[in-house]
Amino acid sequence: MVYALWQGRLAANANATSQPAWVYRGLGLALAWVVYLRGLVPAVQRLDDWWPVIATGLAVVLYRVPWHRYGWPQPPWQRLALGLPLLVLVLLPPPRLIPTLGLVAAYYGWLAWATRGWRLSYLSGGLLVWAIWVWLMQQAIDDPVSVAAPLGLWLLYVAQVDPGLRQSQRRRQRHWLRLITTWAVLLLALISPGWRGLPVGILSLAITGLGLGLRVRAFLYGGTVIFGLNAIQQLLWLNANYPFLKWILGIAIGMGLIWLAADFERRRHQWQALAQGWRQELSQWE
Repeated sequence: MVYALWQGRLAANANATSQPAWVYRGLGLALAWVVYLRGLVPAVQRLDDWWPVIATGLAVVLYRVPWHRYGWPQPPWQRLALGLPLLVLVLLPPPRLIPTLGLVAAYYGWLAWATRGWRLSYLSGGLLVWAIWVWLMQQAIDDPVSVAAPLGLWLLYVAQVDPGLRQSQRRRQRHWLRLITTWAVLLLALISPGWRGLPVGILSLAITGLGLGLRVRAFLYGGTVIFGLNAIQQLLWLNANYPFLKWILGIAIGMGLIWLAADFERRRHQWQALAQGWRQELSQWE
């Protein structure tokens, strides 16, 4: 390990093309030794919840040190700093401490800001979703909406900031990602016993209002459709439990439809102009 790292430093004067290869060998051997010692020494395994924290601190140092001043190439060390915390999370047992995941998420958020590589922030968001799931498991919360909502927010964040999806020719894919994500979470709320009725109605109205405020079609469509499905579901429930209301609701809905049809026939051109204006307006929304 030490020999490989030293050769990576000396190669700067001999063969510059082999210099990074020696550094990668040395760093790979160092990681292998750490994994080997963890399996060999039981006391080291007690640090499993803290290894991601240690790896994150080491990654910050590896990224910030100007290795080129000491004769080593900079890219191998920075690539190790990029992957070390994530590698530790993958190789070791899942951490039980939520602050551990939060710290690693903050590191990747800082790295995304420092390098202007905003796709690194997806790792940060994914780790925050993981931390929320760990907390839900610790609290014995098995509500499907609570599990799906953090993942949905992460996907909406990806749709908002991804450089590829922000291109004009990828506008359709961006819209469908938002729409499918919104529908998935709201449909889970619609079929979950704890969310039926008023809660899912308020949630879908809030999403619809968010779509109107932000001028995002996916939120408007998703919230409106789920609100309508929730209304139909509640009408069916009322009909099953209170048969007398069926006649009252039927008369009210019938009168409303008759009035709407008569008003549409009387002001056909105004309604058509309004629909055309809305269609043109929505085509300009995200």
